Amino acid sequence: VPHDQLLLQGRDGKGILLLGESGVGKSETAIELIKRGHRLVTDDVVEIRKINEHTLIGTSPDITRYFIELRGIGIIDVKTLFGVECVKEKQQIDLVIKLE
Repeated sequence: VPHDQLLLQGRDGKGILLLGESGVGKSETAIELIKRGHRLVTDDVVEIRKINEHTLIGTSPDITRYFIELRGIGIIDVKTLFGVECVKEKQQIDLVIKLE
């Protein structure tokens, strides 16, 4: 579902899928986590593939890879702004958090 998902890799290597309505603060939360060592996989649209019964892998569509939209600011290129070590192309999903 567009505009309600964001995928990060945590500092411990675990994949964190953030869910929530548009405007709830997923992107702002992600930027703060990226500043603390987490890595962005994708914002807004997460393409999820089921590898087996216990493994889901999330990736970003090519068109939005490395970008995150911040309300009131615009679209940010995370790779350019924070460096290549702050982004990742795909990630296993280990934890799902719904923001309200």
